[in-house]
Amino acid sequence: MGLEKRYLALSPGDLKPSVLNSVWERYDESSYQSLKWTLANFTAMLVVACLTSLIALAQTQCWSLLRYIIAQYTKSPRLPDDSTPDPLLELSQGHTVLSLRPVLFGWTSRLFDKIRTPFRAESPHTRDTQDSDDPVESPYFGLASILNISFFLVMGVAIPWWLTEGALGTPIVKSRNTEECLKSNSASHQVWRINRLSRADDIFHLCQDRLDAGCDSPYYLSDPQITKTRSTVCPFQGRICIGNTPSFEITQRKVSAFEMGVNSRSNLYVNRRLTCAPVSLNPFLSRPQNGSFIYVKKAFYNETVTLWPNISLTLSTKNGPDIFSKKDSGIRMVQEDGPHDLNVLPSEEMSGLNELMERNDGQSFLVVYRAGRRFFPTMINDPFFAAYRKAFFPFVARPQDGPFYYPNHEATALGCVEQFQYCLPQSHQSDYCTDWGTCNKAFSAIYDYLAAQFPGGFNGHASPAFEHWNGQIAWSLKEMLVLYKSVCSSFAVQRYLRDRTLFLQTVPLIKWGLSVEDYRWFEVDREPWVAEVETWFMKSFLSGILTIQDGSLFTVDDLDSSFSPEYIREWKLCGRVLLHDGDFTNINWIGLWVTSAVLTFICLVGNQVHTVHHCLKFLSKLVKVKSLSRRWSWHGRGRGSDLHENPENAEMDDLEESSTVPEGDEEIDNTI
Repeated sequence: MGLEKRYLALSPGDLKPSVLNSVWERYDESSYQSLKWTLANFTAMLVVACLTSLIALAQTQCWSLLRYIIAQYTKSPRLPDDSTPDPLLELSQGHTVLSLRPVLFGWTSRLFDKIRTPFRAESPHTRDTQDSDDPVESPYFGLASILNISFFLVMGVAIPWWLTEGALGTPIVKSRNTEECLKSNSASHQVWRINRLSRADDIFHLCQDRLDAGCDSPYYLSDPQITKTRSTVCPFQGRICIGNTPSFEITQRKVSAFEMGVNSRSNLYVNRRLTCAPVSLNPFLSRPQNGSFIYVKKAFYNETVTLWPNISLTLSTKNGPDIFSKKDSGIRMVQEDGPHDLNVLPSEEMSGLNELMERNDGQSFLVVYRAGRRFFPTMINDPFFAAYRKAFFPFVARPQDGPFYYPNHEATALGCVEQFQYCLPQSHQSDYCTDWGTCNKAFSAIYDYLAAQFPGGFNGHASPAFEHWNGQIAWSLKEMLVLYKSVCSSFAVQRYLRDRTLFLQTVPLIKWGLSVEDYRWFEVDREPWVAEVETWFMKSFLSGILTIQDGSLFTVDDLDSSFSPEYIREWKLCGRVLLHDGDFTNINWIGLWVTSAVLTFICLVGNQVHTVHHCLKFLSKLVKVKSLSRRWSWHGRGRGSDLHENPENAEMDDLEESSTVPEGDEEIDNTI
């Protein structure tokens, strides 16, 4: 009881990371989207309001530009000495739209007449009286005005939506470095970590542990890549699987630093897999005179067996009925109110297990379930929750509702194998991946590979050369010392089950349907044991993400103190945790500046369109004169000087047809 009070779980929102309100770089995105400006929602709303005002101003100036361009091609008839402004340059957008209505009506009428003509005869005098009213202004003004208004209306919505990631839901923000976090160590916050272990379970319980209900979705930065398969092959070498029940395998691929919730330059990722099948406990049972015990270590001849809690479990019965005992252990546990619990054997990564269950490419373990005083209104045809036998129980509140089905055995088990694999993408080559193995073996394999790439080899000691070493290999190795060191303790299913049973003293099973005291029934569209395995797998992943998020509050795994303060500030998780937070808004920093620059340019050009036009005309003439001078310099002596003396006539001279008569003939004609 004292343990339960001490490790009372906190609610998921009790402790919240400090969010960085500044410009930061998100390494998993493309270059033009990587810079984020994180602001509180109210401040972001003010920024968007200013940007919207700039869009509205750009719309009016863009109209001035369009109006000026159209006016150059549709000038009003004016006297040479008329100095009044051109009325076309004073047209408003509303006036041009209204003046377009007769034109549109005329176009529509003519189209209607063309359609109606083949079907209806019309007298000539009636057709002659339909005089079209030509507009004073060109209809292009009205069309340009409508297009201008429509375009900027769309941009007024699309640009803020795009810049603030409005289509992507709750923004992903980054934690802020705090001195409290940077100076903390993992040992001083061990109790805090235990207090927060049940958060993943509490989140799933909100949806009654249904994986498709979406209670866990807000905590994922991207959708997990999950694959599930069934196989008739037993995952263990020994024939310990029950009957023809297919095994269940669930795999999650490409769990990168981003999927774990960390802003990292490293492309290193982890694959994790869990394979389970119902197994018989008989090969692991030893039956002394008054009971039995389960033992998973390899036993040698004449060896004294020590029943350590992490490798053994003592039962109250011989777990019959079976070939070794005819006594019904299930009904005895119901009558004696036996223990209801879940045990993991072994409870941590270990080798030297019973040869029937051990594998070289992963960590094997048994999940032993003791139903205790549990009974069901219907038969449970499931190898893990098997309840085939029925009886009346006088202690039930309504015994007349019986009979009830009770568990077949005191204990049942699932045999599971958990595997990990590390992969590093390589340019122009296939990914480098370690072999599947236990979590620690896979970690050691990729660590040794990365450390060997450091000049002279990395021995684990801090040095300035290592701190300033950059590149994908360097970033991945540095991440191994901080983030991936926590994978085994945070994301392993075996560790997840052990922590719930050891520290929280709970039974990490799905809250099936409705439950009244010991009276339970299942509501599931598949085998209950398969649903349990999949739920453990997903809960362990969510629990790992929440543990990594704790790295923004305190140290999860210590970093060597011999590293420089600058290196610790850069690589510790305190200021690198990514999470969803609806209280903030991200603005695309590069997109904001590009959009502002384009809109400002439109405003300047529209406001000074006359000056810009005259400057362009002057530059055009200047370029034309220079091009003509270079061309005429090739036509004999003296011609170039004449061009410079009379630049006004250069264009006319260029248009004159060159004479094909020789100079000698010309002199003869002149003499004559």
